[in-house]
Amino acid sequence: AAIARNPRGVAVAYVEFSDENSVMMVKGWDLLTDSASALAFGNAVAMAPRSSTGNTALSNAIRRAADLLLAGNFDGARLVIDVASDHPGDGGQSAYVRQRIVEAGITVNALPIMTHNRAGSFDGRTTFVNGQWGLGGIVGFYRENVIAGPGSFLVEANDYGDFDEALKRK
Repeated sequence: AAIARNPRGVAVAYVEFSDENSVMMVKGWDLLTDSASALAFGNAVAMAPRSSTGNTALSNAIRRAADLLLAGNFDGARLVIDVASDHPGDGGQSAYVRQRIVEAGITVNALPIMTHNRAGSFDGRTTFVNGQWGLGGIVGFYRENVIAGPGSFLVEANDYGDFDEALKRK
């Protein structure tokens, strides 16, 4: 419905990110103009093998996505980065990058995935549950440090099993 409302269509690309050296454009820019083009893009993304694993360099991924948008010739179109990740924090790096991106006229939306996996700290004495990391949890981190810009929003996935429904809501 959102694509049909836009007479010029919606340009999309799909980028996966992991550590700071692992940012890969899985599916390059496509112009979605109807349900058939949206379905073709979705199928191409679904069929692509996962390109990255490991740590998450969220601020680097957001910065690289902004570079892709700003390098494109989108003739005054609304520029939006949609981030989906289970990354619970990054020491405040995303907030700085986000501010620069918003100043460039880009909106950042997010879909944080709350995981409930226990992990040990480096000293072996403490544990955390990713879904409850820090003050406000992962959702609080994304609200405070990631989403920004006109019309920005956040939709949370309660776990990996809820991701597909959360993505549809988003």
